[in-house]
Amino acid sequence: MTKQFIASLCLLAIVGVGVGVGVKGADVDCTVTPGIISVVVTPPSVDYGTMGLNDTNNSGIISATVGSLSTSLTIQGVNANPKDTTNDNIWVLSSTVGVDQYIHAYTTSTDELTGADLGTEYTTNWVYLTTSPQTLASSIADTTLNFQLDMRTPESSSASIYSEHSTTITVLATAG
Repeated sequence: MTKQFIASLCLLAIVGVGVGVGVKGADVDCTVTPGIISVVVTPPSVDYGTMGLNDTNNSGIISATVGSLSTSLTIQGVNANPKDTTNDNIWVLSSTVGVDQYIHAYTTSTDELTGADLGTEYTTNWVYLTTSPQTLASSIADTTLNFQLDMRTPESSSASIYSEHSTTITVLATAG
């Protein structure tokens, strides 16, 4: 009799747990409004013109216009490749000029002049570009952000001939 009672009690406990855990489902309505995250950079290219070794030149004002969604902008540089494909003299993006090392910098201050000592004067707002993304602006929408670029050529070159070099600056818009 004791075994039957314990078995019945266990059966009731299992049924009770089964009944107690039963959950009724419910629906949740979700609305998603797709948006386009975009940036338009004007002008789309910069020609610094002819520059000598250990020279500096400013891009002038560049505008990055973003759409209506809250957007963060990053900016990223790369090494400068010679346009003449027979010349393998690549300039390496750096925070100092040197042999085949060049500086590309940016600022969101439109009052800064080129030629300032980057990062050494309290009045300068220039930031060295790197090959990793850097924040150009955070959480902006329906606006135009103006910025400038500053190019500083190497102090010397290992190439026996000098050739035109080109580089790409990427401005990327992300949600944020």
